[in-house]
Amino acid sequence: FDDNNILLSTGNFGGDGYYSSLIFPQDLKNDYGKIIQINLDNLSSEIFSYGHRNPQGLFLLDKKNIFSTEHGPKGGDELNFILKGKNYGWPIATFGTDYFIKYSKTDITNNSHNGFEKPIYSWGDKWGISQLIVYKSNYFNKWKENIITTSLVGETLTRMIYDKDKKSIIYVENIPIGKRIRDIIEAPNGEIVLLTDQQGGYDGYNSVPEIIFLSKKPN
Repeated sequence: FDDNNILLSTGNFGGDGYYSSLIFPQDLKNDYGKIIQINLDNLSSEIFSYGHRNPQGLFLLDKKNIFSTEHGPKGGDELNFILKGKNYGWPIATFGTDYFIKYSKTDITNNSHNGFEKPIYSWGDKWGISQLIVYKSNYFNKWKENIITTSLVGETLTRMIYDKDKKSIIYVENIPIGKRIRDIIEAPNGEIVLLTDQQGGYDGYNSVPEIIFLSKKPN
């Protein structure tokens, strides 16, 4: 965040229906479901924002432009513009649904998110958002200052044009990768580097993680 402070995101650490999932993100005496500012000099901390379900990515362009990707419930993955002191709603405001019923049992906003800080973008079903960057290089010159997010279930890179004045997404391009993507960084030369996910468990895969470089095609 600056020379003396870092930002740390924490999930709600509980499955849907458990006490921690339903209570802690709105509890300002608890650190779960929060973005926390930590002072590196004296190790003190304070809540920067709250009402988060499961943040996956956190990117600080500067102190006034902070973005976070977040796993929502089914169909409710989010891209958020993070502001200090704001409440992002979970579990009482979400665009997603519970996994086995049509509407979220905990949402009190009639699927509107009114009264809480709204995401600047929310994905539909089966996406599994992961990390993000704001691209700074001229290497892919049309992508400069675009937000680029990655996904697990969607196996896709998403390029977003962001309107700084309106704080809104005005264009979305999905770029299929064909692999679950866990992480993304911008290399010093402007190439984009992806880390694929180690797959296993419920999805039945056993792929070894790979590093993928996205480069310009040679002339």
